[in-house]
Amino acid sequence: MSDGKYIYYVYADIQVNANNARVHIESHDPSVTTYTISSTYCNPSDLSTEEYAVLVQASQTSAAKVYFPTPFLGTFAYTHNDGSSTTCGSGSVWDVCTDRQIMTVNYTQCATKQFFSTGGESYCVYYTSSGSTYYTTVLNTDSTVDFSTTYRFTCYAVTSSGSTVYASDSKGQCERSQSPTTKQSDGTGTMVFTPYVTCPFTTDEPASASSLGLIIAIVVVLLLLIIAVIVGFILYKKFKGQHKTMHQTLRENQEKVSLEELSPRDATAIDIPEKKQLEPISVPVANGVETSTCGNPPLPPIRH
Repeated sequence: MSDGKYIYYVYADIQVNANNARVHIESHDPSVTTYTISSTYCNPSDLSTEEYAVLVQASQTSAAKVYFPTPFLGTFAYTHNDGSSTTCGSGSVWDVCTDRQIMTVNYTQCATKQFFSTGGESYCVYYTSSGSTYYTTVLNTDSTVDFSTTYRFTCYAVTSSGSTVYASDSKGQCERSQSPTTKQSDGTGTMVFTPYVTCPFTTDEPASASSLGLIIAIVVVLLLLIIAVIVGFILYKKFKGQHKTMHQTLRENQEKVSLEELSPRDATAIDIPEKKQLEPISVPVANGVETSTCGNPPLPPIRH
């Protein structure tokens, strides 16, 4: 069923000569070397829902917990009838609301031992149902059990009528046709519960661990997608704003250039370089030196 926890049925008919145990008995025949398992050995005719058994690895007791079925989800006052007398009653406390996977009884209010436990605490490890009756197996959390007055497992047949809950117990596993209102041969008696408060789920059991993990994963993925969409939208708006601003700037620049076109006068205006004073040029003449202040070549000397 899970790591460290197993639920199983014994697929054999009840044998009267084997103390009414479910077991297949046959004489040994050395000539038989093959066996037809499905038709001969694992084909009971009357196996009932409540006749399951539970195995839990010692190191996995806490991990084996599951939620109790709806009738047990509450904090109750209870009476216990062992077939001859009734104990507990007003002021007694049977609690499955503090933790809906853990059943506790307060031995201060009522000392009658429940689920074969000296500590008064047990875990729900499995339940199944048939009609309105739930067959529920609890694991005694005592550090040790002696298999005489204390046992590791107890199975309850439990049902409800209105707000009142009825249950019978059986050590080890449920008995065949176990009734919530009838004391079993290996049980301590019958209980009647009156709730102080109830704490049911909307269904008998919330999502299993694997289903819960899947739901959490889906929620996380959806949150990431929502965040991605929001971030994408913000980036889109930011990019769109920048893109719009860039186009607006280009358009304004184009309009500015159009408004600042050159006038005809500006188009014909040319800057004329400033006139530069030329250096005088000395030209030799016969009687001395003639100085010219222009750039024309000197006149030839006049001959007489």
